[in-house]
Amino acid sequence: MSLVEIQDDGLVVINDPLVSVSGLLEEARLHSKQEQANKKRFNNSSTNSNSGMYLQRLWIENDEIAQEIEQRPWKSLEIVSCQGSKLPWLVGTALKQQSLKKFALRKIASRLESCIGAIRVSGLSHVQELTLEMAFSERSGQSLASALDTMTSTRCCSLVDLKLERCSFIIPSALSAFAEGLKYNTSLKSLSLIKCKLRDDDFQALFPCLPSTLENLDLTGNYCRHQFRGLLHSEVQCINLTNQHPGEFGASLEFSQIGSDLSSNKTLRSLDLSFNMLTIADIEGLVDALALAGSHSCIESLNLMSNHLDDNAIQYMGSKLPEMLSLRRLDISSNRFGDEGAVALLRGLRHNVTLCHLEMPRGFEKEDEIRHLLALNWGGRRLLQQRPGREGRKKLSRNSIKQPKVPLGLWPSVFERVNSLSVDNNGISHVNMRVSVMLFLLQEGPIWIGREH
Repeated sequence: MSLVEIQDDGLVVINDPLVSVSGLLEEARLHSKQEQANKKRFNNSSTNSNSGMYLQRLWIENDEIAQEIEQRPWKSLEIVSCQGSKLPWLVGTALKQQSLKKFALRKIASRLESCIGAIRVSGLSHVQELTLEMAFSERSGQSLASALDTMTSTRCCSLVDLKLERCSFIIPSALSAFAEGLKYNTSLKSLSLIKCKLRDDDFQALFPCLPSTLENLDLTGNYCRHQFRGLLHSEVQCINLTNQHPGEFGASLEFSQIGSDLSSNKTLRSLDLSFNMLTIADIEGLVDALALAGSHSCIESLNLMSNHLDDNAIQYMGSKLPEMLSLRRLDISSNRFGDEGAVALLRGLRHNVTLCHLEMPRGFEKEDEIRHLLALNWGGRRLLQQRPGREGRKKLSRNSIKQPKVPLGLWPSVFERVNSLSVDNNGISHVNMRVSVMLFLLQEGPIWIGREH
């Protein structure tokens, strides 16, 4: 990579130690102007090339880069492995710019406390996405907490997405200080704590402080065990618990006795448990909880990819599938089950009218039947689930009891939805399925309803 590179999206990359900051900045300007001219020439459109700046392994000892940021409306800035006495001032200058929406600070070894202090002073009044990769002391944790605090502070925080990647909290009080700031934040919607080596004690301090506005929580690569139940008492909608290092430092994720927690949770929509080497006991605990919650559960998407699930685990899941009434999407790809597991899924799916998307290994004998039932579910098979049999219809007629019917006016929208079936993520065409689903609904739906009128 050259010292200065302008990428297709307009990102200005300045890489490796500087010989002359001003010289490289001038080169960056020339590259940027040429790139913008080329885009105007070939695309006949005006393109703002100042999309972002990426600074790596630089000594920031003067004001030139900060002045460059002040003069041009950069949308994003990423600082990686940089040093120098002017680095905190550069951070503070950048965060004051109204145009800056994304800011990342990674692997900063020197003047870290001052850089976090600059973030605190800025109040995060313009940045919407903040990414940090560093070691937090109690002081730096308090500084970040102060920047996040929107309830007791007079400043406005516009931060929506906070990503802490490969961060460490040197002492427990550092995490506690950070958590206090989360408690008083009213703007954050997404929080990522990826590969931060957090354990149950850390989660016990963190989970009660999650802000009510938080929708997405990514805890990939940590060590969550028994505190999974604590998450079910939050208002988070999407939880990612990918790869919680099963087998290290004790047992893996604990799913026993969570049925009542799932039933009472009214916000959780998506749960990702991929890459956790779940055992048959884990699957039984999780599936039993979902079956017990039934329609009271709000979980629509469940990811169990790459968990070494065998036929026994999938057979148990298939037996409970008719009771897992909230589930719309299930991912069990990259697992170890065979035809016996696939048959159990088919058997359960025949009595499940809500599951519409199923990611699973390919090549099973019953695959076409499984996909056909999924297509029927997508098309609206659940609208017919209360259809009585022949004896039931006679009984209804004799007793003059009105059977709940699907309004005829609803069927055009149902067919329109079915007609939208095209190609799924696996590249499988749904043209034939579309026809069969429509025929099924026409035969089993409006015709039957018409007879009852």
